[in-house]
Amino acid sequence: MAPAARRAGSRARRARAGTPHRCATQPPAPRARLETVRRPLYDPLVLLVGLVAALVLAWPHDALAWGPVTHLVHGSQVLDSLSTLGPALQEILRSHRLAYLYGCVAADIVQAKKYTRSLYTHCHCWPVGWQIAEAARGEREQAFAYGYLSHLAGDVFSHNHFVPVQMVVSYPSRTARHVYWEARFDAAQARDRWHLMRTVFEHRYPDCDRLVERVVERTLFSFKTNKRIFSSVMAVQRLGQWQRLMRGLSARSRYPLPRGEVERFNTLCIGAIQDLLGRGRKSACQHADPTGREALARADVLRRKLRALKRRGQMTEAIAAELRALAPAAA
Repeated sequence: MAPAARRAGSRARRARAGTPHRCATQPPAPRARLETVRRPLYDPLVLLVGLVAALVLAWPHDALAWGPVTHLVHGSQVLDSLSTLGPALQEILRSHRLAYLYGCVAADIVQAKKYTRSLYTHCHCWPVGWQIAEAARGEREQAFAYGYLSHLAGDVFSHNHFVPVQMVVSYPSRTARHVYWEARFDAAQARDRWHLMRTVFEHRYPDCDRLVERVVERTLFSFKTNKRIFSSVMAVQRLGQWQRLMRGLSARSRYPLPRGEVERFNTLCIGAIQDLLGRGRKSACQHADPTGREALARADVLRRKLRALKRRGQMTEAIAAELRALAPAAA
């Protein structure tokens, strides 16, 4: 049979069978595919929280002070005992509780603090704290300024006492440094106090932000960039995933942080804040550096020396005994 006849017969058979003719240049019809939904292997929110945790814990040592929950715990305790303060200040703080609590955490708005040109213009120094108080316009900003100063009073104990000692005790660990220990302390606060974060950050404080922008010297970033970074970190720390992550890290750590040690430092900080609000520039904490620059630097040097001794096999029992004595006793 001629080729033309064979092709004609083939077309006829396809027509009878209902198979459409496809010319040689026509692309093949796509095969029907089952629609499948691919679920991500991990929850994106959990991944985000984990990433932020890694960044925060690896951040330079001057990034934070006490964690935000700890500062809010101290501030709320002060608000619960206003009778120890003068009548005028009692009225200001009672009328502007949230502005005061916002001040207790907003001292950490400014990032990259180590780029401040001088300790006397550092956002965590007493001269700048009092400049904010003097520049406050109206009672709401005054309440915020007192919160800012309260933050510095609490940091005196964080940066000069708690963190330096813990950095030395945990010298074998590369990650158990400044920010790690403050995050651990935050996670150790009573769980029913974490709601304070949501309560404070449900509101906006543009006037208080402008006060900080007017007074505090710019560092590496603009104020708007600083505020965006600060707000993002606060948003993550309000998440339940973050809180569970930090509690999990604490539970698995080989370095205990007993409840009694947490309560001891909470009591010291609250007492220092009440002394500050009662006596102002004559309060005892005015003689200490809220940044703890020297204490933290000495602790960092000592960590490196201890690591070197251990690496060389030169750690003596006498030194090991002193380190054990420094560590808080497990409950």
